[in-house]
Amino acid sequence: MFFRMLKKDLADKKRLNIILLIFMCLASVLTVCSAIMLYTNIFGIKADREKVNAADVVIINSRDLGGIEEKQKKLSEWFLNRDGVTELELGETISFRQNAVDFEGFEEDSQALLKDAKYFAYDLNMKHNRVTDMNSQFFDLDYGTIAVPQIIHKYAGVNIGDTVRITTQLGNIYEFKVTVITKDPGMNGHLRLFFNEEDYEVLKKDSPIIEDVYMVKLFEGNTYLDQSSLVNDFSEMKESEAEYIRGYKLDDSYTDQEVSSTLTALMIVFSVLLILMVFMTISFTIKSAIKNEEKELGMLKALGIESMSFNWLFAAKYIAISLFSSIVGFFGGIYFSRYEIKYLTFGYLEPELGTMIPVALITSLMSFIIIVFFVAIGLRRMKRISIIDVIAGENRGERFGKHPGLFLHKMKKINVPFYLALTDLTNRIKRYKFLIFAYTFGIAIIITLLEIYNTVYSSYWIERMWGRPEFDFVLDMSREMSDEYIQRGGSLGGAIDIVNEELREATIPATVGYCSYVTDIELKHNNEIHMAGMYFDCDYISDFELYEGVHPKLRNEVLMDAIDAKKSAIEVGDSISVKYYKYNDDGLTYKEVEEEFIVVGLVDVAEGQLSIYTSDMFEGAAEAGRMIVGSKIDAPDSMKDEYIEQMREMYGQSSIRNKIEEIDYSLSGYGAVYSTILMLFIPMILILMIMVTVLYQSVNMVDETPDIALLKCGGFTNGNVKAWQLIRSTMISIGSSILAILLVNTAIAFGLKKLFFNLGYILNYHSNQDVFRFYIVLPILITVIIDFITYLTLKRVDDMEISKIRDI
Repeated sequence: MFFRMLKKDLADKKRLNIILLIFMCLASVLTVCSAIMLYTNIFGIKADREKVNAADVVIINSRDLGGIEEKQKKLSEWFLNRDGVTELELGETISFRQNAVDFEGFEEDSQALLKDAKYFAYDLNMKHNRVTDMNSQFFDLDYGTIAVPQIIHKYAGVNIGDTVRITTQLGNIYEFKVTVITKDPGMNGHLRLFFNEEDYEVLKKDSPIIEDVYMVKLFEGNTYLDQSSLVNDFSEMKESEAEYIRGYKLDDSYTDQEVSSTLTALMIVFSVLLILMVFMTISFTIKSAIKNEEKELGMLKALGIESMSFNWLFAAKYIAISLFSSIVGFFGGIYFSRYEIKYLTFGYLEPELGTMIPVALITSLMSFIIIVFFVAIGLRRMKRISIIDVIAGENRGERFGKHPGLFLHKMKKINVPFYLALTDLTNRIKRYKFLIFAYTFGIAIIITLLEIYNTVYSSYWIERMWGRPEFDFVLDMSREMSDEYIQRGGSLGGAIDIVNEELREATIPATVGYCSYVTDIELKHNNEIHMAGMYFDCDYISDFELYEGVHPKLRNEVLMDAIDAKKSAIEVGDSISVKYYKYNDDGLTYKEVEEEFIVVGLVDVAEGQLSIYTSDMFEGAAEAGRMIVGSKIDAPDSMKDEYIEQMREMYGQSSIRNKIEEIDYSLSGYGAVYSTILMLFIPMILILMIMVTVLYQSVNMVDETPDIALLKCGGFTNGNVKAWQLIRSTMISIGSSILAILLVNTAIAFGLKKLFFNLGYILNYHSNQDVFRFYIVLPILITVIIDFITYLTLKRVDDMEISKIRDI
């Protein structure tokens, strides 16, 4: 009986069944995919690091020309004698400047992420920080081949089969063929090139300068503070050892975590939306089916035929489709999650199949149970059918039982199609709640995605996320020109002073700003130690938008970045103790000091770690780096392009970028990520909205057939009937757009603030809104699309006649 009922239901209303099947399959696939991505974000990082045997700290140390073995032995003993160090491996690497590595078809200065990059050559013999291919499998390399990191594949466009040309330190040139794209969970972002052991030895013989690589594993549960402490203590040996040291603290990659977290969050939201749409679809279609069979069901009830098993025969189609969609979700979710992890995230490996299968199986079963539960809720309507329905007919109370809300004889200037559409929405609004819900959330998600992209890919992101001030242009000299100016000025600060003097002499009202900084200094607050960065000699600090408090004026007053201060329980008015290196009176030597500062304000920028901004009275710190920021032109906006062209004539076309060019240059990575998200989700949402429209119209045309036939008997044309349907569709679309805009600016805005706070960004996130495009043009465009789809579904109106209607 079950299969006979199933065969009948599947043969009936095929278009509706196809849409229902697509809904359920998409919901199941996305739910499984979201579950696997969520598992990867929570548990996968640790599993990835264990698989590649990732070290907690990597220090790359330049070798001296003599006494190499003695120095290695001494440093190795220093590491092993420290508390907390559990493993140590000593390896080696060859470093290459950007101009020594040439990727086929790639312009080196076209990507900010790879500009002035340093590449490191390794063989595959290391036991720690191993790398895998794109399929998360370990690999070997043949002679004459090279493995490049995924970040090079993404941003330099290097693919398998391409040629990489390397110029050694002695000037010899070697070409290698790319055979593997690598994933590097242990040292992601560190540009490692891998070679066959024989090729590596050839490069080594051509490289007088070799660097030691100390890979250190610390105790289980170590923190960023433990890693930074090791690097800082090692750095303090510089004076006695006279070596150049770089420390790499291998915590999670910030960008990769952002991409993975954002994708997971979007998929979870989209999955929930789809599940709700499945629920409403099932409820809507079951309600319509029961209504159409109401007289027959009432007669069966009058005959005493009523049981749970009989009711579930009515749901045979939904059970079969939900079972099929769960199977599709199981396999499809595994496939698409592997695709996302492989291509859209750099620092993550695919979970083992033995891990994904249980997660996918549990999620698929949950999806099936949820859909069956939805069906059970929809079947409750059958209990409300009584014998009286047989007598009263299926349209009892449907057309005349409620007050119409509007009176045609009192609204003489309104045409009938508009009146019918308006009374539908005022008198039977519950009938359209499913459509309104789908349109509202669909439009809201599209607007939200576009606003996020518009925010991330803008100067707002550079200013807030990177703590850089508002700027009109960016000075980015070539390495040769930069070295020349630094030699003339004695430092980067002196070089910038020379540039600013040249601009004044050329009567260009522009100023190149810079800021000094030190990283990984020790900050103590309420007996808790944190690692922080300190910024000083920064003219732009007074331009920062305060989140709380005031700007610092006295020497011992500082600002801090709000999000990291809040997470560390540091408030305005608190006292902090800071250890840093301070110059002695001779201005050459320095010593470590510990001083107290008062936090007088918080700024809403995201630096990635606790950040301290000092006042103009602060003398500065030793071992400071400098960065060029906040370059401004003191002229009307209409004249800024002219001055930028003059500066390009002075320093070269590629050395000066205006604001738009800097956004494209610096944020291309973010733009690529969010462009991919837009291309994935917006078409999917539009397709779902179209399917909802077709689904609704398929059911609605059946339910409204008697009304349409009566209208045509009363002299109304097919055009009048279609106008009624289209006007109602337009009203629903416009109303849903208004609700969507309200939702975006209330609940979603609140949710985004929480999301960006939890991702470690900023406290007071504001979307970069484009009112005209997003709030006017987009809703109009979506309304036109929906009306067009609605119009295509109205062809059946031409065939509806009173003689073809069984019950009126």
